[in-house]
Amino acid sequence: MRIAVDFDHVLFDTAGFYDEINVDIDDFKDTFEAVYLENGNEYRIEDHVEKLNTERAYDVSPSDIERMYAAAPNYLRENGLKNLSERYEVVIVTRASHRGWQKQKITASGADRYADDIVIVHGEPEDEPKNLSEADLLIDDRPKEHEYTDLPGFVYDEKTDTFDDVLQEVHLLTDGGEDS
Repeated sequence: MRIAVDFDHVLFDTAGFYDEINVDIDDFKDTFEAVYLENGNEYRIEDHVEKLNTERAYDVSPSDIERMYAAAPNYLRENGLKNLSERYEVVIVTRASHRGWQKQKITASGADRYADDIVIVHGEPEDEPKNLSEADLLIDDRPKEHEYTDLPGFVYDEKTDTFDDVLQEVHLLTDGGEDS
């Protein structure tokens, strides 16, 4: 059984992660992607810091960004992801306008260690739904994602749900609630 799980706000406490650095998130992502593309799909912290400081008037050091990346595993809902991956194949399927940044964030968090596959889609759900022919279920925090996919699943709310709720719902949807 393959379970497709969204990354931001489901597997990862995205808001907490961005609080690690005092930079507007859109500025951070835009400059990250620009550096990534300018360097042939290679990211260099020094180039990112320079772009943030010169083009966006921040006072960021490489150590600020390194600290943010080092803190990424603290925001991964690792126990839940680990439990899910021990029972099912896990596909992290996430939507991002900045694919390089999303990949960096997933890797920095350590989520990739538990995933059988990672799929990053681009655009809006109605244009590029998270329909994975090889997935059996979708867990996502955005109702709109579920609206445009053929996969059964449920909406995860990080403010009220826990990963125990995720595991219980997955069990009910995949096993009919019967103990294996």
